[in-house]
Amino acid sequence: MDKNVMMEFMEDGRLIYTVDLGHMHQIMNLSFQVDGDRIVTDQPSSPRLDQTRFSFETPDRLVLQHDAQRSWFQRI
Repeated sequence: MDKNVMMEFMEDGRLIYTVDLGHMHQIMNLSFQVDGDRIVTDQPSSPRLDQTRFSFETPDRLVLQHDAQRSWFQRI
């Protein structure tokens, strides 16, 4: 699990994606929706839909697969 990235899914369809760069945080404000086994995101400042396949290994462990790369996120 990458401890430098945090995602906060809001009930109203907002996704706050934060990357800890050590000396600063890069924050991306996205919108999201779920379509089957995919999370569809859009970044209003640079509109473009992006789809990422997701699954849960456990109720608290999210797995995202984008192309051939997988990322794991633990609910905190």
